[in-house]
Amino acid sequence: MASRTPNSRGRRPAVPEGLNETWAKDLTDQFRRTLSTKRMNALTRNTTQQQQQSPNAPPSYSSLRNIPLVATAPSDRNSLRFRSMLLSLSNTPCRWENPGLLDEALRSIPLERIYDQAQEESDLFLAEAASLGPNTKPAWGYQDCVVRALMKWFKRHFFQWINNPKCGACHAPTIAVGMAAPLPDEQARGANRVEIYQCSNAQCQAHERFPRYSDAFVLLQTRRGRVGEWANCFSM
Repeated sequence: MASRTPNSRGRRPAVPEGLNETWAKDLTDQFRRTLSTKRMNALTRNTTQQQQQSPNAPPSYSSLRNIPLVATAPSDRNSLRFRSMLLSLSNTPCRWENPGLLDEALRSIPLERIYDQAQEESDLFLAEAASLGPNTKPAWGYQDCVVRALMKWFKRHFFQWINNPKCGACHAPTIAVGMAAPLPDEQARGANRVEIYQCSNAQCQAHERFPRYSDAFVLLQTRRGRVGEWANCFSM
């Protein structure tokens, strides 16, 4: 231990006398080229061996990602749950194609107001782009501004985001207490589950039901919800 030099304690070794930093850089580049060549040769040997063993077989992707060569129906619980969710989400846009639903949605939207705001914002983007040079494009086009104006109106004036609904009796904040089965009327309107909340006011303590609707037509009437209801109604 006592015979170690200072360089043996993690310090960078000194460059041999008469050599400069270029020597170290060249040595590093040579090492990298050698290592790269060695790896490429190893990959080439593995590929050649696989082709010799089964020249007509496809690459073994299953050995890399556990993907089966032949598609099979899901059987485990997580796969079945994902399949059910995927089918449900795939069917949701199909329900938006109801002409009556689309007419009701158009009647709810102040189109003239949306288009005026979009045109005003689009003009601002065009003026900003013109001030930056003749070849500068605006950050947002007119159609983009229409979507932006629609989103602002939907978020600020049409739809109400609900975390915990207020008490219907005294309008005080509520606390989640559990779940309940939907009532016949709630189930008929597409509620799959109902959240139960209790008023935080000690003098009230009334219970508030919060049905989670998935029908876009119902959401046009209730105009409140969280992520699922928000996305369902706005995307429609």
